[in-house]
Amino acid sequence: MSDFRFRDRRVELRRENPFARGRILEYADGRAELVRDFIDYVSVEEDRYHLVNGHDSLISLAYRYYSDEVDNSRDYWWIIAEANQIVNPIDISSLIGTEIIIPDLRSFTINYL
Repeated sequence: MSDFRFRDRRVELRRENPFARGRILEYADGRAELVRDFIDYVSVEEDRYHLVNGHDSLISLAYRYYSDEVDNSRDYWWIIAEANQIVNPIDISSLIGTEIIIPDLRSFTINYL
């Protein structure tokens, strides 16, 4: 497990999390960018969809959709980010009004981990 700070927020990443294999580029003007390779996610019938609103975060979505399947469901935010190729997992405000995929956990873990 590794921790880092991004825009004054602590982010915890587990080794199997693809965000842990990325790196943050910080620019002189204060901007920061997470650079990493995305997977090519292929949707399955069991996936669900969610229309992003202003109150959503990936952690809250992971809790909402995965809490009945796994303990510590908030730790699975990165699966939603990965399937939707979300560059900045902390701020999803640019996705408000966008329908995103909520991957089926079982299918995701079998096919991508």
